[in-house]
Amino acid sequence: MPRLDEHSNTEQKSRKTIRAIQTERLRMWPPIVIAVVQLAVLLFLERYGRTNIHNAVALGVVPGIAALLTLAWWLLASRAPRRARLIGLSLVIAAVAAVVFSQRSVEMGGMLLALALRYFVYSAAIVLLVSFPARWKFRKWALAMVIVICAVFFCAMRVDSIGGDLFPVVSWRWKPSAAQRSAALAGVDPQGRAEAPEEAAPGDWPDFLGHGRHNRVSGVRFSTNWDAPPREIWRRNIGPGWSAFIGVGDYLFT
Repeated sequence: MPRLDEHSNTEQKSRKTIRAIQTERLRMWPPIVIAVVQLAVLLFLERYGRTNIHNAVALGVVPGIAALLTLAWWLLASRAPRRARLIGLSLVIAAVAAVVFSQRSVEMGGMLLALALRYFVYSAAIVLLVSFPARWKFRKWALAMVIVICAVFFCAMRVDSIGGDLFPVVSWRWKPSAAQRSAALAGVDPQGRAEAPEEAAPGDWPDFLGHGRHNRVSGVRFSTNWDAPPREIWRRNIGPGWSAFIGVGDYLFT
């Protein structure tokens, strides 16, 4: 019997040693690959995306998939202790809830979360990569801290509106909102009455998306020599707005 007990104790110690070694060696490559692929796809969409469908994919779909894959890695394939995985899951749920409910509406909070997810994925991958030589005790606290810091960072933001590209327009909570800045703008003094031509010229933009709503300008030639680029003639702050611009003759309407 003493020999059996001794053998059992040795086997238990061996199992604990194996678990400790596995814990020290997290399976790191999945979250790093996920972050790199996410970055590549987002850069591709930023460079070649032309429609709001591409913008929606870049804002929510790609980061959402990357975040879910990273969470699946943590729960199923990270080699972290079971208790740490459950605590990490709880921390992620708390961070997501904090970001969503930090705004004046759940819809605005969801938009902010979509914007934040990519940075959660990037931050986790960077921490894992930088802390590679460190022991598990340090790495688990580093991962926890990066989740908390990301959540606090985005909770400090306020979603003022949704831009025409579907991305949320954000500002810091301690700064005036876009609506407040718009209300502070000086009023425009009347300067007469616009005398627009009865018919639009070929180079005008008389309707949403232009002539026939084809989003194409005809009858106008632009110089391809950008050694002397166009210079800005005038600018006026008009505050937030959704409407498209109409250009007819010498007038611009919005």
